[in-house]
Amino acid sequence: MDNQPTKSKQRPKCIGMGDSDMTNLSERVDELLYAEHQAPSPIQKRRVGILKGTFVLPLPDDFDEPLEDFQEYS
Repeated sequence: MDNQPTKSKQRPKCIGMGDSDMTNLSERVDELLYAEHQAPSPIQKRRVGILKGTFVLPLPDDFDEPLEDFQEYS
């Protein structure tokens, strides 16, 4: 368990970047990563089948029978 990373503000050094650039980059990364955890999204995820059974149409008793218009094709 000693090998697990700890939460710290230290970031790896980047080649060619100064300390101020690295600090700005580090702060921006933190903003992007943790912004969604702070403010929940007002849009809820869609669920499949949520309206199933709410629209019931009156169907005739012979709904599943073959249509007369297509008798010549069978």
